[in-house]
Amino acid sequence: MADRQEQFDRIVASLYEAMLDDSLWPSAAALIDEAVGMRGNHLVVAEGPNFLFQQLTYRGERREELERWFAEYAAARDLRIPRIYGLPHGRLIPVRAMYTEKELKTSFGFNELLVRGEAQSGLNVRMDGAGLTIAWVMANPYETPAQGWSSDQLAMLAGLLPHIRQFVRVRQVVADAEAMVATLGDLLDNALLGVVQLDRQGTIVAANAVADAIVRRGDGLQARDRQLFARLNSDNTRLQALLSRALPRYGGRGLSGSMAIHRMSGAPYALHVCPVESRDASLGALGLAKVAAVVLIVDPEARPRLDPQRVASVLGLTRAEAKVAAALAEGWSVRDIAAAIHRAESTVRWNIKRIHAKLGVTRQADLVRMVLSAAGGVLAGR
Repeated sequence: MADRQEQFDRIVASLYEAMLDDSLWPSAAALIDEAVGMRGNHLVVAEGPNFLFQQLTYRGERREELERWFAEYAAARDLRIPRIYGLPHGRLIPVRAMYTEKELKTSFGFNELLVRGEAQSGLNVRMDGAGLTIAWVMANPYETPAQGWSSDQLAMLAGLLPHIRQFVRVRQVVADAEAMVATLGDLLDNALLGVVQLDRQGTIVAANAVADAIVRRGDGLQARDRQLFARLNSDNTRLQALLSRALPRYGGRGLSGSMAIHRMSGAPYALHVCPVESRDASLGALGLAKVAAVVLIVDPEARPRLDPQRVASVLGLTRAEAKVAAALAEGWSVRDIAAAIHRAESTVRWNIKRIHAKLGVTRQADLVRMVLSAAGGVLAGR
């Protein structure tokens, strides 16, 4: 039992590291495969039809060729994919249960895609992710598939699901803020995300300009005696519990968590607390060597304001294409863009395809990164 708990704790710690650097996901995935006893897994995060993140790993090795084949060809032909969207949140479903008896014999998905992915006897699970669809596919277990999944394997997976979901939520926040692979010191320079760094006692070690402005406004979060508080008593009770779990008083493994912080006017802030283990020797010079947790604060009303003319000039887009690209980078939906420019949604989607082709990208996340870089966007209200 102690060995299982040690494996579980190692996995959770690796997930927290990967929140700030998703190149570390294969290492976390390898630990999961080993602990559960399965051949690999495939994690996909989507917003509508767009893939924001996908990594397919086998025993810790990322299989990018299979990822591309899945995204560009196989996903559209697998009858299982749209059915995943209808699965109940957090329920482990055998892959075979996603097909009819006839489809098990004839479908492309079961007889080609899942054979190539070694997952015909695998499991599927869908999780809600604050507007995201999180789909996680477990490949076949090491043992003979006919023996099925043991209760210990299923229990380990079920226990990991909340941590996988939290990894995705925080990872997406960090990616949206262009802060992926940032060191703790680099995070403090981020202009798209509020960052507060705490020591083991919950004392504020450092905060960036965005977080400082939020705390100074005091409409949702406040700081007293270098401690972080929420303005509303109900929010503060949850916040202090969240901080206590991330920074357990008597040591032990801290837990990540998220919540909404309500304010006097406007949409609530989204707040995420992430335990960290500082390994950056350069942090000592910055006074950050004792950082034990990072608090990330997202203001949904602080969108970057981008100059379409600059986007067009730098990226070689037409004026119309640049307007669409800038709006996407500002967080607008296709429906909102269509309404704003008085065009059909199909026209907007056609423009997005043309932009992808011109810039040589296939994912919306890559397009957004290019636009933000080209435009030098600033936060609204700065």
